[in-house]
Amino acid sequence: MTEALAIHRELKDRRNEAVALNNLGNTYGALGQPERALEVREQALAIYRELKDRTGEAGTLTSLGNVYTSLNRYEKAIEYREQALVIYRDLKNRASEASVLSSLGIASIELRHHEKAIEYLEQALVIHREVKNRSEEAFTINNLGVAFQRLGRYEEAFKYFEQALVLHREIKNRAGEGLALNNLGEVASGLYRYDRAIEHHEQALAIYRDLKDRTKEAYTLNALGAAHYMLGHYEKTKEYNEQALALFREMKNRVGEADALLNLSNGYWGLSQYEKDIEHREQALAIFREMKNRIRSGETSARVGNAYGVLSRYERRLVLRASAGHPS
Repeated sequence: MTEALAIHRELKDRRNEAVALNNLGNTYGALGQPERALEVREQALAIYRELKDRTGEAGTLTSLGNVYTSLNRYEKAIEYREQALVIYRDLKNRASEASVLSSLGIASIELRHHEKAIEYLEQALVIHREVKNRSEEAFTINNLGVAFQRLGRYEEAFKYFEQALVLHREIKNRAGEGLALNNLGEVASGLYRYDRAIEHHEQALAIYRDLKDRTKEAYTLNALGAAHYMLGHYEKTKEYNEQALALFREMKNRVGEADALLNLSNGYWGLSQYEKDIEHREQALAIFREMKNRIRSGETSARVGNAYGVLSRYERRLVLRASAGHPS
């Protein structure tokens, strides 16, 4: 890549220099070097603007937005994508316009600007339907469901996820089907319909196992454990979360591991096995501290303290029962 770039610079071939810079940006992105990717893409952007190449400019702005998204710098991602959106509208490139609108919607969700996200996603949906892009239509409907879910408007979210599920099944997109089913499960839990949640998550689990998607399988197992906990099915909670924990450890997914440990501790709590509950919470706490996640560390530390308080009271009750001549 660098050799090609040097040749184009020597020949003063500005257009191909910009192409080579963007290709170099792709390479840096794949190597996990986003800051260097930003550097070379900014150089490409300057060249496209110098050449008044609007298509190249819009594509590079979109790529810059993608890099900022990978860095969780969503405000910057939106800034670049909005510039790309103006150009695609000028060029009447409807497919690219819709793609950028969808990306703007997702970034807005991450920033908790949910009303703005809905505005972007509804515009994207109109275009995806116009150009008959069924796959993007399904994912945009799904993201609309996410925005409504984050607003606590669960009934509306449920309707969008159901539409997404129908579309994913029609186009035989199994991964999309699993996503929609899990989202339906989450919303069902939000509506306290835990039996329905379990039904949806179990269907998603079967799909992810077919696809050999270990990450999604683990998260679905976690969700199943949480739903069973809410129904008081504590043995089931343990069963699902133990499977999730094993998968997260196998994949070295530390955040997932900590979440599975906390969900597993809930099962032990429900079964009044307070020492096991504390053991798992403390393991989760160690992970959050290792990751320097102060918010999760604080939350988990408080839960450990509460568990020790309950264990102390429980042990005192056992002593009192024994002294009164009652078996535990």
